[in-house]
Amino acid sequence: MYYYKVLLIGESGGGKTYSFRNMNRDTTLFINIENKPLPFKGQFKNTVVPNTPQDVLTFLQKGSQDKSISHIVVDSFSAYVDLLLLQSRATKTGYEIWSYYNEQIGKFNDYVKKVQKEVFVTAHYEILTDEVGGMKKKRAKVKGREWEGKLLSPH
Repeated sequence: MYYYKVLLIGESGGGKTYSFRNMNRDTTLFINIENKPLPFKGQFKNTVVPNTPQDVLTFLQKGSQDKSISHIVVDSFSAYVDLLLLQSRATKTGYEIWSYYNEQIGKFNDYVKKVQKEVFVTAHYEILTDEVGGMKKKRAKVKGREWEGKLLSPH
């Protein structure tokens, strides 16, 4: 069976979190990395607020194994990379900062892809323009070049 992995990209305050208002409140795991109140009435029965990047991976893994969970929402990847960069800078030096940062983003990507449930991840975007025709492209914002345009992709 195939499980969808959805990356929902938009501007801050653009309704990404609000789009989850009709999800089943009893069977959805809501990983609230942003640690913000929901923009609609009610709460998800299974809401967690991670304190570290490792907590996010642990919650993904536990949610994947919990038979009472049907869907997982990660809100947001942008908050995850901010948390990860803070941890990387606090625990690593020099090139090790970016090496660790990229390695952990790879782990996050792998965890999401391996979860045997539908997973929805929100993220803020950045706009890219090409040098020739001025074509604009929106993609999930990530620092560094290793993961540009590759998040949640099958490769």
